Amino acid sequence: MNALRCMANSGASSTWYLMAGSWLFLKYAGATDSIKPTVDDAYQYVCTCIYDVNGLKEMLGNSAESNAAFSSCSEKAKDEKVAARDEKAKFKAKQ
Repeated sequence: MNALRCMANSGASSTWYLMAGSWLFLKYAGATDSIKPTVDDAYQYVCTCIYDVNGLKEMLGNSAESNAAFSSCSEKAKDEKVAARDEKAKFKAKQ
């Protein structure tokens, strides 16, 4: 089940490469002025997906601990996330 979730998550989160390439092409062509208002309106609805999914999982009975355990597709990715969080905490402590 986790493998299916990771497959769907990775495919969905990698689509931004296609969107970014399309935007750069349109920017190069000088056609961004006509679609920028639409993109600005759509942004507030598209970028809530992670929060929505986590909320749904909690409503279905998933604990916060379980949610954190399955938030990464591999153990290495989870370890890297923990290391990055620790680095951020150290950086904030120095300030």
